[in-house]
Amino acid sequence: MDSLRKPNSEIRKERLESERMKNATDFELLKNKKERGDLHQEVVNQEMSPMPQVSQTQSVGIGAPGIDIAKSPLHQEVEAILEDGLEDLYFSLNEATQEKFKKKGEETATKIVQLIGVAKATFRRVFKLIFKWLCIIPGVNKYFLEQEAKIKADRIIEIEK
Repeated sequence: MDSLRKPNSEIRKERLESERMKNATDFELLKNKKERGDLHQEVVNQEMSPMPQVSQTQSVGIGAPGIDIAKSPLHQEVEAILEDGLEDLYFSLNEATQEKFKKKGEETATKIVQLIGVAKATFRRVFKLIFKWLCIIPGVNKYFLEQEAKIKADRIIEIEK
């Protein structure tokens, strides 16, 4: 009977994978809702004002404003790991804190990618960067932030290998 059971490590991996998938789908739902709301607002604004002309020399970016689509796949993956599971917290913050959190998160992702690039990405350095970034969130338990930072640092260190 015991030979039929899966090892605990496999069970944990399956749980983490299912949790990641759930978080990814939750994020997509939130993103779609926000885009629909923004799209509705955009349609209302277009009805009230004339359509601006875009010259052929201007480039129109695809995606959310402020997102650099020319980032490396490693940078995008690090940012995805950092933002995983924090959507609810982010949207519950006020606008000023959201902007500060977003800016610091982008800086943190860039520093982590640089550390990985020069092969100096140790768990401790990555953890400290992430923990400092997460400390921006007001009113959240320090131990929760440490746990989130450890999980995210582990996932980023796995990328490096």
